[in-house]
Amino acid sequence: MLRYAKYENMRKNGFIRPFNKLQVTSWVYVSYLFCIFSFMTITLFPQPLKTIIAIGYAGILFSVVLTGFWCTYIDPTDPALFEAAQSKLLSKPVDYKKYPKICKICKNHVNSDTKHCRECDKCVYHFDHHCKWLNNCIGKKNYKLYAFLLASFQMHNLMICICGGIVIRGILEQNIYYENLSTRMHITQGSLGIYLTLLLMMEILSLLASIGMSQLILFHLYLAFKKMTTYEYILLKRRNKSRYRISTIKVVNEKEAIEEVPLEEVYEPYIENPQYKHDETLQEVTTTNKKVAPSDYINPQLDNDQNPHP
Repeated sequence: MLRYAKYENMRKNGFIRPFNKLQVTSWVYVSYLFCIFSFMTITLFPQPLKTIIAIGYAGILFSVVLTGFWCTYIDPTDPALFEAAQSKLLSKPVDYKKYPKICKICKNHVNSDTKHCRECDKCVYHFDHHCKWLNNCIGKKNYKLYAFLLASFQMHNLMICICGGIVIRGILEQNIYYENLSTRMHITQGSLGIYLTLLLMMEILSLLASIGMSQLILFHLYLAFKKMTTYEYILLKRRNKSRYRISTIKVVNEKEAIEEVPLEEVYEPYIENPQYKHDETLQEVTTTNKKVAPSDYINPQLDNDQNPHP
């Protein structure tokens, strides 16, 4: 008998401990750039350019923090698990016949477009990838927010990189930025080296982050053009490289060990739901003139040849 993993025991979102190291690194990164850029860079710009940059940076930073928070907080779990948990709470039966798959890891009935994340130990609806920077899965519920976060974060990095470069160049050329540095910031010649070092660190970090984000944004634009997810892209690449490879995994769950499993089963740990109502699903297909019956568009002989399951 299947033992179902309870939704209450699964990892809900990216704020559930333990935090990922990359997640904490992103918090430190944004905090460092905020301090250096706000208190040591924007203040050197002349008016009214100073006000314009401050307002623009505040809006972009607010967008990054807000979208990052919601993208981390949203739970992208398959709605089937929510329904099962709610039905148990209300002591109502669950109609498992409408879910085509059963996950071999968490033993739950799930939708067809679902993948089990081993990091979060739950099935995610329309799984794209597990983002370690957010410590959360990216699925249908938060993918649009994730895309907006990438765009906002890229604008954040570019703004800091461009403005930081202007200030550093102005200090080295000893123009108005150098004068503002000595009058407003009261920076002496002895502490100028430390000041420039902090600015250079900000510039290098924002430049590297901007390059990485550019590659990531182009990659997701390519996936959108191909109409596929990150997971599907990686799976396709691995299957092409190891089409006939036999892979060994240690443990699928605490009581079941599977050895020498075909590669596609390692990444697709699902079995068909024997209770799934195939006939009712096929009857929902319609045309512009009439409702098509299953016998009208299914070739019984072809179906028997291609489908190994009864």
